[in-house]
Amino acid sequence: MKTMKRILTLMFNTAVVLLLLPLMLVFAVFLYAKFVNPGAEKTMEEMTEFLEQRKLPDNGFGGEHGLKITDSGYSSERFFWMDSSHLIFRTNRTASAPKEKMKVLVWDLAVDIIKPLDSDYFISGFRDDKLFFVKRNEVRSKQARAQRYDYFEAEIHELEDIWVVQSEESLTDKQQPPSEQYELTWSGGSLPSFRVKREFREELDLPDHRFKYLWEWGWILRMPRSGPDHWGQSVPEMGFINLGGEIYAEQPGIKVGEMIGLPPREYPDLRIIYIAYLDRYWVANTVYGDLSLTRAMGFVGRDGVFTPYIWPENWPQYSGIPMPTRKGVFWSGKDYRESGGIDKGAFIRDSAGLVHKVIQGTAIAIKMSPDGCQVAFFNTLDEKDRSKSSLKNFSVCSSLIENEVVEDVEY
Repeated sequence: MKTMKRILTLMFNTAVVLLLLPLMLVFAVFLYAKFVNPGAEKTMEEMTEFLEQRKLPDNGFGGEHGLKITDSGYSSERFFWMDSSHLIFRTNRTASAPKEKMKVLVWDLAVDIIKPLDSDYFISGFRDDKLFFVKRNEVRSKQARAQRYDYFEAEIHELEDIWVVQSEESLTDKQQPPSEQYELTWSGGSLPSFRVKREFREELDLPDHRFKYLWEWGWILRMPRSGPDHWGQSVPEMGFINLGGEIYAEQPGIKVGEMIGLPPREYPDLRIIYIAYLDRYWVANTVYGDLSLTRAMGFVGRDGVFTPYIWPENWPQYSGIPMPTRKGVFWSGKDYRESGGIDKGAFIRDSAGLVHKVIQGTAIAIKMSPDGCQVAFFNTLDEKDRSKSSLKNFSVCSSLIENEVVEDVEY
């Protein structure tokens, strides 16, 4: 009996030690990292992050195996492609560090290296190998109705451990209105235009209207003013207008294409993006949250003709607009395959019309590289935990589906 009691006591003590061993090990590692080798603390954080990612299936981010995602580790919703392998981006202020100084960084995706730019400019675009940014004009900011910001362009060059700004030039000083009846204004990407001042509009008999720049071809898409009273507006002439590369100053231009078949009330939600590898414009409207909206998307060629892209009927909504990559259309939104639209993610539709999940969570501010092989976006894996929100990139052309290279899509 005493022998049996000793055996049971030994087994109990052994079980207690085994149960406490992981806790003791973690505590020992903590003491080592804290007092003996502080540098190990970063290693522990990286290992924790790695283990958390491993919990997500397949590609580590909740997408299918073979679909390659790279994480910058930075929170950013303002970023631009410099070329097909470099992203320039400005970091966000976060809730956990609201006083943290925002930075401008350049991400070389070919080698996955991020270097700082020697400036904290508010970047507004990158085109023609130049960075466009904005600075506050302190003198004019104190004046009523004065333009408070100046627009600049500059070249940037890479050094060993930093990017530097060179040949900075003011665009505000460079652009002079054609007469005193016009004023300088700016649209997205620091694109200048001249509009008639309010007090001269009636005198010049130029009805107010809206437009979107297609600067790569020197075109605009001219549209009616917002509101039902203007939906039938035809003066000036609406549609795709060739300006011959000139800055828009409300000149008539040459009409090259009609408006696409979309109700006028939905024109404000229309997006137009130049697809460099196709040398065509991609036109699409946003429909998220309103199933009554007309879903319209497709391409406009240099002949001004709109060619529709047929969207799958079993996918009612998407967030933002889909993007036509070389390997298929990429978009973000609800997953309508199995979860009934409860789950969220980003997806790609391949050449066979099959939909594949690329990443878990939301993907916003989607931008595609000029060669159609990379898609950058701001991603939140879990809406309940915004700490994992970051700028990520989907390497479309180097990804695999079912261990095979994805075929190019013919649009």
